[in-house]
Amino acid sequence: MEGVVYSTRLSDPRSGKDAVVMEIWIEKLMICINELDGAYASTSPHSAINHFGTFNLPEPFCELVKEYVAKKTAFEEGNTRLFAVLKERLAPKKSQHNKIV
Repeated sequence: MEGVVYSTRLSDPRSGKDAVVMEIWIEKLMICINELDGAYASTSPHSAINHFGTFNLPEPFCELVKEYVAKKTAFEEGNTRLFAVLKERLAPKKSQHNKIV
């Protein structure tokens, strides 16, 4: 499967500063992969500083990326819902120290 290889400027979550990173956008999957964020769904590539052409990625790797992004997205959605419910239920008790049994 082909991916477009380019460099782009992203905020590095580890340092909080902008960094120039190499990224690959897999159009067929609508997924970007890079050295900072791993992989995530994206309808288009980020704006490129340099464009290096296309790169053929092995199908098994692309399947792993696709599965990873699907599971990561499902986790993030479930995690957001879980903590929204917890905050709502625990808001009346925020001044109490409860013992969990």
